[in-house]
Amino acid sequence: VNDLPTIAGAIADLAPQWRQDPAFAIDGVITLDPYALAGLLELTGPLTITGRAEPITADNVVDFLLRDQYIDFEVDRDTRQDALRTLAGQAFAQLFTIDIPGPEQLGSIFGPSARGNRLSMTTFDDAENAFFERVFLSASFPVVGTAVDMVGIYGQTGVASKLDGYATRSSSYDVLFDPETGLVESQLVITERNDAPTDADGFVLGRGDQAGVDGAELVAGTNFLAMGIYTRSDIASIAATTPYDTLETLPALSYDRHSVLVEVPQGGQTVLTIDMTAQYEPERYDVFIPAQATANIGDFALTVRPVDGWRIVADDVAPDGSWHTTFESDEARGFSFTFERTN
Repeated sequence: VNDLPTIAGAIADLAPQWRQDPAFAIDGVITLDPYALAGLLELTGPLTITGRAEPITADNVVDFLLRDQYIDFEVDRDTRQDALRTLAGQAFAQLFTIDIPGPEQLGSIFGPSARGNRLSMTTFDDAENAFFERVFLSASFPVVGTAVDMVGIYGQTGVASKLDGYATRSSSYDVLFDPETGLVESQLVITERNDAPTDADGFVLGRGDQAGVDGAELVAGTNFLAMGIYTRSDIASIAATTPYDTLETLPALSYDRHSVLVEVPQGGQTVLTIDMTAQYEPERYDVFIPAQATANIGDFALTVRPVDGWRIVADDVAPDGSWHTTFESDEARGFSFTFERTN
């Protein structure tokens, strides 16, 4: 489940065993990804690490952590790991030597990372967690009312590799809504690309000895994705343009989690198409799209179309009565639509 409080609870249960100390306990969990670290470097300024001539800055740290580090330290893994520890240690140590700006500037720097679940915190104190929730730091899985259409897309690679740094995702959600009955017929299309370079080593591309969808050995460089689609809609069909498989649908935090395993070839893409239906109250349609904290920021296209005889009430509605927008998918978005008859 993509819910930080749930993950923190599991870590708290396992930590004493991991530390081999029954009395060991954690106070909470903080997650920080490369985009959030870029914000940290806006405060500390550039940092230097042994083995790299160019300083690590807010502008290049994302590329360094996702891709460049495996080129700079391609052979010497120990040196690379030492460099990463030094980078993290310097970044946090510098925080104690600088003047921290006020809330407005901090919000400007870290707000996007917080809203995108790239910087998050949770503890085991309800009051503290309530504060984290108010400032978008909780990374709790979004739970919306049953009158709202929610489509959550989450995925992770099943290959021991660094292919995430070369993966991109674009999604579209096309909704046909009947304002008279509240019936929704929708199609979710997810395009996953794999642009890993052909000259990368096995550490980046994977060993090539892991099994794919049909149990056969994957070609090195193939990204084997485990996709989780969270929704309350009924799924009518799932199809993909490359080998795929579906697993058992399970309940998760008031939704159904539909699991799809799909192979994305190196230098290519897969297109996953999911047809759905749902029933809501007539006259109004609400939809919520959670943030997707992917390594590379993708985009999401939303189209809402009423059935014949209706149009969406909006200033920027199309001549056919529909509405469309495209936005970056690293921030949650919610939309509400009302309708009027055209005859």
